[in-house]
Amino acid sequence: MKKLLIPIDGSEHAQRAMERGKELAEKFGWDIVLLSVEVLPIPYVDQVITLNAINQTNEDLKILLDEAKKNFVHFSNEVQVVSLRGDVASTIIKYIEDNDIEMVVMGSVGLNAGVISGLLLGSVTNKVLHKSCVPVLVVK
Repeated sequence: MKKLLIPIDGSEHAQRAMERGKELAEKFGWDIVLLSVEVLPIPYVDQVITLNAINQTNEDLKILLDEAKKNFVHFSNEVQVVSLRGDVASTIIKYIEDNDIEMVVMGSVGLNAGVISGLLLGSVTNKVLHKSCVPVLVVK
């Protein structure tokens, strides 16, 4: 069975991507994988507030996955929920490569845009878009 990957992070863009991904998966009869990636603490960051924000975001992602799956109660195909840890873009790309994903639908701007953007190099969406071996639909 073909699978559609939808990375989710709680942002409005990810929510819209989830809705669009659901439409596509229903149309083509694909299974869905909802993926969240927990951010690992960044070495040499001496701001406790930043680390606390990352830890809170990671806890929120667990709750988010449970809530996201509720949007698929009447979905006829399988919906998998996956939570991984690591660099967000690299983890998404590796998951795509290792799990027979047909397509990715993701938001154009993630939850952490602007929150810790000074600590991240580049956009997660941009990295996935350019390094993915499958089509990526970016939803605004």
